[in-house]
Amino acid sequence: NKTNYFIPAYKILSNKRSEVMKNAKRAMIFFILLLSFNYLAGRILNIPQVADLIASWNLSMAEYLIATQVIFILFPCLLYFVFTRENMAETLSLRGFSFKELFIAVIIGLLSQPVAWFYSYLSSLFFENQVVLVLDAMFDYPLWLLLLVIAVVPSIVEEIAFRGIVLHGFKNL
Repeated sequence: NKTNYFIPAYKILSNKRSEVMKNAKRAMIFFILLLSFNYLAGRILNIPQVADLIASWNLSMAEYLIATQVIFILFPCLLYFVFTRENMAETLSLRGFSFKELFIAVIIGLLSQPVAWFYSYLSSLFFENQVVLVLDAMFDYPLWLLLLVIAVVPSIVEEIAFRGIVLHGFKNL
């Protein structure tokens, strides 16, 4: 038995490329399934009998918004980690951040507001602004609850699903 310690470079590159493509395929399948699941869930929630059933639970707007994000986005993400057995910390790139990074993120958020307002105004010329209707319904909520519903929960859930799972799958592509 002669052991060959020399592995040709093309085999190493081929194996690495195969792993990268496998990760990208897994991320794309997750993304398509997540979109399909959310589309079907939206259609099901609009069935009058289902809407009446949910209305009978007497959920506040805040509870409803948080529940839908957890059920329709966060839960599929957790299932992804269960079935793929990927390392959650590695996939989500969990690491600390510096004060400088936090400051830059806040500045970017503040500077992007005029652009968001412009697009909101532009789209309101053609479509009814559903966000305003939801915010009007939550007008009497305390500030901490508004921040939780509008900023904290959506950003965490979105980061896990898209920057975490999907972007990680396409990282080395």
